[in-house]
Amino acid sequence: MSIASKAIGFAKKEYNAYKKQRSEERAGFRAISQREAWQLEDRLTVREKQHYCERKAYAQLKYFPNLDAPETYSEKLIWLALHYKNPRIAQLTDKCEMKKHIAQLVGPEYVVPLLGVYEDVNDVDFAALPKRFVAKSTAGWANRQVILVPDKDGADIDRLKARMAEWLYPWNTYYYANLCITDEKIVPRIVIEEMLGGGGPVTDYKLLCFGGEPKIILIVNNRGTADLQKTFIWLEDWSVMPLSRNKAGRDMAPQKPDKLDELAALAKKLSAGFPLVRVDFYEDKGRIYVGEMTFSPGLFLKINPTETDRRMGGLIRLDGIEGIR
Repeated sequence: MSIASKAIGFAKKEYNAYKKQRSEERAGFRAISQREAWQLEDRLTVREKQHYCERKAYAQLKYFPNLDAPETYSEKLIWLALHYKNPRIAQLTDKCEMKKHIAQLVGPEYVVPLLGVYEDVNDVDFAALPKRFVAKSTAGWANRQVILVPDKDGADIDRLKARMAEWLYPWNTYYYANLCITDEKIVPRIVIEEMLGGGGPVTDYKLLCFGGEPKIILIVNNRGTADLQKTFIWLEDWSVMPLSRNKAGRDMAPQKPDKLDELAALAKKLSAGFPLVRVDFYEDKGRIYVGEMTFSPGLFLKINPTETDRRMGGLIRLDGIEGIR
């Protein structure tokens, strides 16, 4: 046997051992694909979907959630995703419909200008689009279905169309990525909007609002670069939260944004009436834009330390929502 063959055999053995260890750590949990979830949708009961979410939570959070009497942020977030029924969630999560709501509630000046919305990629007239634009799915999340086009002339339009066409599959939504029972089963469409920031990174301000009150701000600097920085801050005293999650967490608080009062006032108005929602903003050339509204921020993402997970959970009030024991 050659040295190369031995090396390949050793690598496979190590990889299989790693997979076995990870499977044991996750109690044999295997996430189903979004397409599988879409196919199973009508066959699963609410309780079966809860069991799936419990196992997924154990695999990713490293503790089995108590969804019958939730206390931590992660537990309450999963519970809300499973049981909180509000028809406004679909409208406010849809990247196109949300713009109409924002314009009506706080003003069109806070809306990133829309260039077009399409149900078929073949309807997009690329020749008529400006040199710079952003393409995204109405049902996208976590920057997975977003394409920045800083120079249309240098872009591979056929490749771009092929990627955008994939977004239109009915299972390409956040709902089918988690099997949580909310009203976020949005019909995927293609949104084309103006690009902010001159092609460079813009600062993100994400305000977590509990019962209509902004309590926490996540500041994201240098997105898309090697110097990405994410910092969670308590708004009440501008102190850095002891929170590490998904590469987020720093020791020093950045300077307060000049428009912090405006951000907080907008977030309060937009989040009114919801037990939990994160309102995301961009700041570009001194102007504030609403990026999106997220009703399951950080779903299935482990929060360290546990004390922070529990403290944040205390901010979510489930009183009066049907289904809680």
